[in-house]
Amino acid sequence: MKKRIGILLCAALLGIQASAAVVDFQVENTSFRVQNEGEVTDKTLEAAPFVNDRWRTMVPVRAISEAFGATVDWNGTLREVIVRLGGVEIRLYVDSTEALVGGEKVTLDCAPVIVEGRTFVPLRFVSEALSCNVNYAAASRHIVIDDTETVLRCGDTTFSFAELETLYAMFLEANRPMAEMYGMDETALQSACLQTAVETATKYAWIKTAFPAALSESSLQEILYSAERDGLTVPLTGMRDVLYEKLYYSGGEAAASYIEESADLESVYTARYTCAKHILVEEEETAKAVYEKAVGGADFDALVAEYNTDPGMEQNPNGYVFTFGEMVPEFETAAFAAAENTVTEPVQTAYGYHIIRREALPAFSEEIKVRVINVLINQTLEQTAAPTQLIDTAALAARLGISE
Repeated sequence: MKKRIGILLCAALLGIQASAAVVDFQVENTSFRVQNEGEVTDKTLEAAPFVNDRWRTMVPVRAISEAFGATVDWNGTLREVIVRLGGVEIRLYVDSTEALVGGEKVTLDCAPVIVEGRTFVPLRFVSEALSCNVNYAAASRHIVIDDTETVLRCGDTTFSFAELETLYAMFLEANRPMAEMYGMDETALQSACLQTAVETATKYAWIKTAFPAALSESSLQEILYSAERDGLTVPLTGMRDVLYEKLYYSGGEAAASYIEESADLESVYTARYTCAKHILVEEEETAKAVYEKAVGGADFDALVAEYNTDPGMEQNPNGYVFTFGEMVPEFETAAFAAAENTVTEPVQTAYGYHIIRREALPAFSEEIKVRVINVLINQTLEQTAAPTQLIDTAALAARLGISE
């Protein structure tokens, strides 16, 4: 009886660029880690990243620039830092919020400063000027920067290849013991984990775009608990922590909590839902005869038992509880138009002929609340542009070395 609504993910086939760098800093820690071409190198800064009084993360310009192959020059006379990468040139000035990017003047929200003889610059400005992705793990204060290509986009929310690669590695580690226990083939395991990683990233991006207010604050205790509980090990701790914070919301818990707090769910239920029993038969003449019996005073449940051909009524003896868009249109229109405890004339749909009786709505319950929340989430998602997978899963599998 119920319609199935499929949601298609658009995939554009694009080429994949060569492996690039990922850098993992941590606020107030001089140790940092660089991953390049799969090789991980531990390095040390002479001065640690810090958060200034304007809540901006400041990083040593030379370390971040050189990690991505940029050159850094210092003009002591002008107190000027010059960063060059490919055809991009950035000029920043100590204690000044004015900068030049490609010769064009821009204004920073905080000025570069010198600390312990090292020039520190606003992290996000320099990273994005060099076309890098920047993520921050609030719980562990890790800063993760990578210059890998974007593989998934939904509004302003993106996933880079480096993020998806780490997510895949986390799923692989978490599921390998169970796969070994049941004798699952390694290639099958890898393919399944990649598919799960793509689906998880897609779901998160969509929910974050549709419910920005729901994801405005992180529950750090939950995030830390998850990290300690799961204990997955990946080369870059910061990237793992970034993904923990995203994964915490990927199932829609934050969206559900947001809707529960912001909507009067019981009022939504009484206004948008109805309950109906029906008798489905194949022939119009039979439908007319059953209708006459029903309006003539025959017990409706007895008529259901005698004539109905819809097996769904056996699982829903008290009637279907539904909202707009869940039933075929003809059935939905007739059920909502009927007065409570009245029987409709036969209604024809692709399934046959229905004699419908509208019932009183069951009392609002925890189970019904969950249904209402899920419907509101799905309605919001349907009004939001679906995520676009910029690199197809087959190309990602090839990049990760997963054979067909």
